[in-house]
Amino acid sequence: MISFSTSWANGDISRLRGILPYVDSIEVGSRGDADFFGRIEECAMDNTLAVRSVHACAGPHKRQHDPSYTPNFASRDSERREKDMDDVCRTAEWAEKIGARIIVLHIGAVADETLSLTSPKSH
Repeated sequence: MISFSTSWANGDISRLRGILPYVDSIEVGSRGDADFFGRIEECAMDNTLAVRSVHACAGPHKRQHDPSYTPNFASRDSERREKDMDDVCRTAEWAEKIGARIIVLHIGAVADETLSLTSPKSH
């Protein structure tokens, strides 16, 4: 099975449509905005494409085009954590709607030095 990530399309649905005849399925990356993801949904719903997996956060609920979305699960800001958890849940609901069976979840940014794997070890 050949599956391509949509990230290389950089939010351009025409680039994505150009490759569809040559792949079995796609992996929806987080690069794109609500319009791009809405068009992916249209293609998935009319069986023009098969979606294998979806990166969180992706979907019509995403407003920014940010290609390197990382959820802030380790943030000390509870509102930020809750918003990102909500976005991930919305991505999971959308993924199920368009037929994806896999959610790719990057753990996210860790701003606290005591939690970061790159912080110096204390002895």
